[in-house]
Amino acid sequence: MAVDKEKLQDESPMLRFCRIILGWDYFRVLKESYKNKGKDGDGASSSFGLMDVKDTYNDLDDYISTFEPLLFEEVKAQITHNSNQDEVSEWESRLVVECNEVDGFHLPAVTYAADNADESISQNDLLLLSKEKFQEGTRLPTTYAFALVESCQNDRFRLRMYLAGEVQHYNTDVVKSSQRLLNMRSRITSPTSEVEKLFYSLKICSLSTIAREYVALWSIGSLPFKDLILSAAEKNLGSENQPWKISKSLEEYIKDNHNETQQEAIQAGLARKAFVLIQVRLLVNWDIAYSPIVYGGLGVRKIAVFNKALLGKWLWRFGIEESHLWRRVIATKYGINSGGWSTKSTRGSHGCGLWRSISTGWLDFVQYVDFEVGVGDRIRFWIDRWCGDRPLKDVFPDLYVCASNRFDSILIQSASGSQSEWNVNFVQNFNDWEVEGVASFFEFLHSHTSFREGGDGLRWSLKGNGVFDIRSFYLALSGKQPVTFPWNAIWGVHAPTRVSFFAWSASWGRILTTDNLMRRGYQLAGWCCMCRRDGETISYLLLHCEMIFGLWSFVFRKFGILWVLPGCVLDLFFGWYNGLGKIPSPIWNMVPPCLLWT
Repeated sequence: MAVDKEKLQDESPMLRFCRIILGWDYFRVLKESYKNKGKDGDGASSSFGLMDVKDTYNDLDDYISTFEPLLFEEVKAQITHNSNQDEVSEWESRLVVECNEVDGFHLPAVTYAADNADESISQNDLLLLSKEKFQEGTRLPTTYAFALVESCQNDRFRLRMYLAGEVQHYNTDVVKSSQRLLNMRSRITSPTSEVEKLFYSLKICSLSTIAREYVALWSIGSLPFKDLILSAAEKNLGSENQPWKISKSLEEYIKDNHNETQQEAIQAGLARKAFVLIQVRLLVNWDIAYSPIVYGGLGVRKIAVFNKALLGKWLWRFGIEESHLWRRVIATKYGINSGGWSTKSTRGSHGCGLWRSISTGWLDFVQYVDFEVGVGDRIRFWIDRWCGDRPLKDVFPDLYVCASNRFDSILIQSASGSQSEWNVNFVQNFNDWEVEGVASFFEFLHSHTSFREGGDGLRWSLKGNGVFDIRSFYLALSGKQPVTFPWNAIWGVHAPTRVSFFAWSASWGRILTTDNLMRRGYQLAGWCCMCRRDGETISYLLLHCEMIFGLWSFVFRKFGILWVLPGCVLDLFFGWYNGLGKIPSPIWNMVPPCLLWT
C-alpha cells in the first residue's frame, strides 16, 4: 500500500484512522474473515498471518506502508473475535438528540443511561449503530454503520461517524457510495420525529490501545534524525558486542537536549547492539521500585543481582553434596580449597567455563554461611565462622597472632579428638596480665560444645531453618534496609492491581498533581481541579478537598463511626488497615484505595 504524502500532510493520523475504520462495512468484514478462515484452515481471522518484516526502510512512506496494514488487520481481528464470542453485548436503544458535521465526519449526540449498571461505554469504544436489531441468520438491516465514542457525559455521549461512503480496505481515496450510509445520514440529520431518530447500538470492541499505537506509528516522522533511525540495522555491522556508531551531529544533539543522567543511559544503550534504549518518565525513584513490597517498593528485581542470587544455589549444593557425581567432576577439574567447601580460583584461559563464573560469587556467598561442626575435619578453627557470629580470629585477634598454626582444623585443635577439651598451641608464653584474656578465650570455647552428629555441614544464617534460600540471598545482596510501610493496606486488599498501584503512588507522593507538575517546570494554575480554591497537593486533593471530604463523610456514616482524617495519604493507610478491631474486615480495608481511585 502506498501512502500519499501530500494528502496526509493535511490530515492528522487520528482522522485517517477513524475515516478508514468507520468507513468499513461490518458484514463485509465478517464475510472476509470467514472466507480467510476457510482458506487457512486453522481458525485464523487475519489474511496476513505471520509475516517477515524488514528491518530497514527507505523513508517514512516505506515504514508506514509496512506497519499500517498490520494495525488495521488487528482491528478486523478484534471485530470478528467479538462476533464469535458466546457472551456478546446486548442491544441498547439510543435516541439521537443532535448531530453536527466537522471535517467530513458526523458527530451525533445520543442518549446514555449512565445509571444503568449493566451498560459500560467508554471513550474510543467502537459501536455498531443500527436502525433495527438483527441476529445471525436473519435478514440484514438496511440502515447501519460503525460509530466511535468521542466523549461521555451524564446523560449522553458523542459519537463520530463517517457516512460519505464505504472505504475499501485502507485507501481513503476510493470511497464507494452506499445506500445504508445514505439512509443513516438522512435519519440522523433530518428534522424527523423521535421515533425516526431511535436507533440501537451494539458494543463491538475498544480501540484505545490500537489508536495509541497508530498515533505512535506516525509520530516517528517528528523525531530528529528519523532517516538514521529508519535505515539502522544490526546485521553486517560486526559483533553484537561492538558499540553503535552514530554521527557527530546526532552525538551533539544528544548532549544539547539531555541531562547527565539521560546521557549516561543513552551511552549504556549504545555500548552494545543487543541493548534497546527506551526513554521513560519515572515518577518514583528506581531504588524504591527495586525494593521489596514489604519495604514500600514494587518487588522489581535487579536482573544482575537476581542472577547472582540464583547462582548461589550451586555454591550451596557444592558444599553439602560431597558425594554427588557432578560435584566430584568439578572438584577434580578445578581443585578444592581447605575444607572442600569451594573450588580454587582459576586464572588465565584455564577454566573459562560456567563454573568459573559461578565460583566468583563465593566471597559474597560465604558472608552469610555458618559452619556446623560435626567431625571437625573440614572447618578451620580460627578462620571459619563456627563459634558465634564472627570467626575466632576476629573475636580474639591478639591470640590469633600468637597461634602456632592458624590454619588447623577443629579436629586437630581438639585434644585427642574430643571436642569437650581443646589443645590450642601458641608460639609464646603469656604474661600475667594476659592470662585473663586466655581464660576468657577457653571459656568462650567451652560455651559452644553443642555439635551435630556426623560430618561437618553448612547453615544459612539468613533463614531460621538454616537452609539456603534465593530470596534471602537476593535481599542481602541488594542491601535494602527495612522500611516501615503499610503494604498490607495497599497490596493486601482485594482491589484491582491498577487501583493498588495508584494508592501506592499516592503514598509516595508521586501522582501528577499540580504541585508535582509545577516542580517539573510546568506553568499551571495553582488551585485544586475540583474545588478551585486551595493549592492542589496530594493530601488536599485526596483527603481534605471539600468535594472529596463529602465522600469520606459518607463512608464514615455508613460504618457508623467518627474518624479524623490524617495529614497525608501514608498516615491514612497506617491507621486504616484492620481499624475496626481484631476481626479483619475486607470491605473496610478496601475503602481507601478504591475511594482514592474514584
